[in-house]
Amino acid sequence: MCQDLENVNTTQHGGTHMESNVILREESFLKRAQVELKRAERYHVFLSLICLDLSFLAQEEQATAELFQRLADRVQSQVRVCDVVSALPGGCLALLYPETSRDGAEVAARRIANTIREEVAGLVGHPPPEVIPMEIASFPDAAGAKTVTELLGAIAAKSDN
Repeated sequence: MCQDLENVNTTQHGGTHMESNVILREESFLKRAQVELKRAERYHVFLSLICLDLSFLAQEEQATAELFQRLADRVQSQVRVCDVVSALPGGCLALLYPETSRDGAEVAARRIANTIREEVAGLVGHPPPEVIPMEIASFPDAAGAKTVTELLGAIAAKSDN
């Protein structure tokens, strides 16, 4: 289902190795997010984190790990190679966007939410909620309710339960 960073396939691009975007396990996602946050702080670059709450899928009769994985796969196919997707406990789909400002993350979040609504409507046969709850945190921008560090802490705490 999910892959660890160690299992990521690489592609040759201009003489450097680039990771293929994959759906990471929760532990690998949190480690990668911490590395990217330290990188953003050190080099003064943007970093954005989006957590989409897909817990509404638990109400569906067809709600299975396979459905959630299918949605994660669909989202993963629409992000850049350097972006990271993770299916987290509690129906959260997390996306890590290195070198992306809050404005860019908001645009991406709307696009991803539309994709999820379309996919869910096709899979379960009725329209999903009009609004998919989400949280967006960006570095260095602190305009959201939480900083990237706080949102990562909330993800880690949720996974410990």
